[in-house]
Amino acid sequence: MPITNEANSIGAILGHKAPVRTMRARTTIGSRASAAGQALILTIITLLVLCLGLLMLFDTGQAVSKKVQLVNAADAAAYSVAIEQARALNTVAYLNRAEIANQIAIAQIVSLQSYGNYADSMAGRVANLLFFAGDFLDCAGVGEVLQSTAETIKGVQQGYAGALVAANKAESLLVSGLNTLNGIYSAGQSLVLDAFSIQAGATTANKVIHDNTLDADGQSHATMSDAGTTLLVTQLICFDGSKLCKGPSILTGNKGYANRYTIPQSNGPGKVQRTWEADRYANVVMQARDNFSERRNGHIPIAPFPFVSIDANKLGGTDLVDYNRWVAVDDLGISVKLGICPWLCKKINGATLAIGAAAALPGDMNTSNSSTIISPGISLTKSSGTQARYNPGTGKGWYSPYNNQLSAPYQGALGNVSIGADAAANPSDQNNHDWVADLGIETGWPDVVPSDATPQNAVWIISKAPEKSTPIFQIHSSGLQDYNDVAPDKAIEPYQTASSDKSDVGPIFTVHVQQVTSTVRTGSTIGMEAGDLKLKDQGLNDAIAAISTAQVYYSRPLDLLGLGNDQRELGNLFEPYWQVRLVDTPAPIKAILLGSQWAGM
Repeated sequence: MPITNEANSIGAILGHKAPVRTMRARTTIGSRASAAGQALILTIITLLVLCLGLLMLFDTGQAVSKKVQLVNAADAAAYSVAIEQARALNTVAYLNRAEIANQIAIAQIVSLQSYGNYADSMAGRVANLLFFAGDFLDCAGVGEVLQSTAETIKGVQQGYAGALVAANKAESLLVSGLNTLNGIYSAGQSLVLDAFSIQAGATTANKVIHDNTLDADGQSHATMSDAGTTLLVTQLICFDGSKLCKGPSILTGNKGYANRYTIPQSNGPGKVQRTWEADRYANVVMQARDNFSERRNGHIPIAPFPFVSIDANKLGGTDLVDYNRWVAVDDLGISVKLGICPWLCKKINGATLAIGAAAALPGDMNTSNSSTIISPGISLTKSSGTQARYNPGTGKGWYSPYNNQLSAPYQGALGNVSIGADAAANPSDQNNHDWVADLGIETGWPDVVPSDATPQNAVWIISKAPEKSTPIFQIHSSGLQDYNDVAPDKAIEPYQTASSDKSDVGPIFTVHVQQVTSTVRTGSTIGMEAGDLKLKDQGLNDAIAAISTAQVYYSRPLDLLGLGNDQRELGNLFEPYWQVRLVDTPAPIKAILLGSQWAGM
């Protein structure tokens, strides 16, 4: 009790302190409860914002990852398509080189046969001369010795001539085989380009895109757009030289990189319609001849007097004539020079001591007039003003654009002979002529020259290779075959970038890859977002896309002298130096593809 009273007294003394303290305590407790509720709301809002941020970050990361994946896929697809086309060009170059090698082999066969005929002719002329001299020097046994020597030479010549005839049969088989191989190589060029053209290029691009855009479920939802497919197919069509290459220049820029060029054919010598495309191939083949096939010249001084000199000149060469035959001529002639050379000198061509000729001909060519076969049909002479074009005339020689030199037909061998009597090489023409006949003096002793000792001046090597014509290619039985090459104004700047080209570098191939946003693994597509937390995936026409372009270009640096010269060979399909690089997509192509994507194409 006292305690209670004391407490009451204390309360009385303090007044209403105790009740006031009790109210403050209650007020503090209520404030704390109210503050705790406000913090919970802020916490929920913060968590909501954080969740939205995390979802947005997830969606952005997924979109960026998909964009990088599509860019890599587009790069790989464009590069792969370009790699296939570069390999096709290099394969065509190898086939062209194989054809040229076979052409040179045919030229060598013809050269050897012509030189063999020349040696046969020399033996026959020497035998005739000894028979002729033996009749005039029939004293003290000299005539008999000369006659005996002539008979020995005659016997050797007959055996040698028989070997030449046997060789001719083997040569015909060999030349036919080489021409058949060339026809296969020529057809192979078209087949290779066709195999790596439209269908192969589009198939390769789609496969690379598929393999490089697989999602976690092992499926790919990325494809080439319709406009991108149309663009790539157009680039492939134009690249392969198809006549279907139509449209604006921005789409047909690849036109002319693998053109098919036709070699004109004619059965009549000198009547072929010449073209710069065929002359271009002929120039490459003629330049590739070995030294023996190109030039078989020599000089033997006989009487080098001060003002009168007598020389024996050996002239010979092998030329590609009218695109369809190789012709070789060899002769040894006498020339007389009067005066002092080189100031005042007159040259007189005299007798032909020996002559030989040979030709590899198509099987359907008329061989009744041999002079028309041997007479030059080449006309690769330089014309002024126009690149890679030549004068249309015949028999003017061969101009080499590689060293700016003009060579006479057969290295001038026709200058020492008479087409009617010698170059025609008809043995019947020689039965009533001996060595003196080349001086224009008819002898009165036709029986002195044995008919079987007459030289076999010319031999025709007939090619029996088959002719074949299809919608894709044509095969000729002899001579040059149709071939593929780039246009003269293509692939002439190997190291400029595609965006700053002043001249042509190489064909480009563009791939446009896209994937609709609904197939990208964002939060909304995998069920992580719903209701107010669901974010909207956006892209150009609801798709994520990537564009990439690869370029095929030619690069073969030439430093022939080792002096660090920056000489470079122009792009062609005779050397396998085609390479690939990624380049910036030209702005007009970007505009076309982005515009088509915006339009939903």
